[in-house]
Amino acid sequence: MTQLRDGASGAAGTAVPAAPDAFRESLIRRELHSSRAVASIIAAFLLAALCLYLLLEVVLRAIGQPPWLLDHGGFAAWLHQLPGNVSPLILGTSGLLVLLAGLFFFLQAVLPGRL
Repeated sequence: MTQLRDGASGAAGTAVPAAPDAFRESLIRRELHSSRAVASIIAAFLLAALCLYLLLEVVLRAIGQPPWLLDHGGFAAWLHQLPGNVSPLILGTSGLLVLLAGLFFFLQAVLPGRL
């Protein structure tokens, strides 16, 4: 007879690996590998904040009000003229920050992470 996880009996003559071993392995894995919940929450918060800002700007434009932070046409023109209109120090620093944020999320996704 086989034993199921809740202790009920199965059909006679069939061999199933013991459930406690698989359960114990699952517990060990959960204890030794770190959660990626913090990185997921940070990414979700940043994405939600960006979407809410874009929604605000679209609503303001739809009702004929001036933009809250950035004029889309002015920002696109400024972005098109990069790197000539920004100090190299600011440009390098912002590029480094974007690189570090991307590296953080990439490593969180790829590495197993031990506690």
